[in-house]
Amino acid sequence: MRKVGLIGSLIAALSLASCKPFSLEESVEAAQHITRPNITISKDDDQLTYHSLNRDYRFDAAFGKTDGPKRIRGDNRTPEGDYYVCAKYSSTAGFIRFLALSYPGEDDAKRGLEQGLISGREYESIMFAHRKGVCPQFNTKLGGYVGIHGPKPMKPNKKFSFGNWLSTMNLRNWTKGCIAVDKEDIEFLYKDVSIGTRVRIKK
Repeated sequence: MRKVGLIGSLIAALSLASCKPFSLEESVEAAQHITRPNITISKDDDQLTYHSLNRDYRFDAAFGKTDGPKRIRGDNRTPEGDYYVCAKYSSTAGFIRFLALSYPGEDDAKRGLEQGLISGREYESIMFAHRKGVCPQFNTKLGGYVGIHGPKPMKPNKKFSFGNWLSTMNLRNWTKGCIAVDKEDIEFLYKDVSIGTRVRIKK
């Protein structure tokens, strides 16, 4: 009863806050987004905010080395839009922790189809994955394997370079399109964030 009452109150508040009435589906979706843990990422503010059920946690973040929203594979840009955590890997590509995001999203797939970057079959595969809440196809021309991870640890026998040092210190945007946070922060997020958690990336 208390859960229904909370959602009902949120629906009423959302409807009154706008001149345009919310439909029931839109209101319920918005209320669920508020009451469920989610992540907001601001590229302009260099910040990742994890909205848990109890409080907000803010972390400094680094992004793709090239400015702008991701468009194609290999452009070193971080995507912008609404996604979700579709998988968690304890170790991948040299990173200790990795939260995979559902890029390419539905809007990315629509754009890719319109621009001739993906086939109709690839488009349907991506849309099907989003309907099921799983990871979409990562190997199209749109790119993939975008996620949240920590700094890349330097190998003991690897020759020192300023760029590698910056990546471990998280002092500038250095990734290939992912979102990087400090080691302690990714350990916390990996433990606390569940698969299916919504992630909004904005400029």
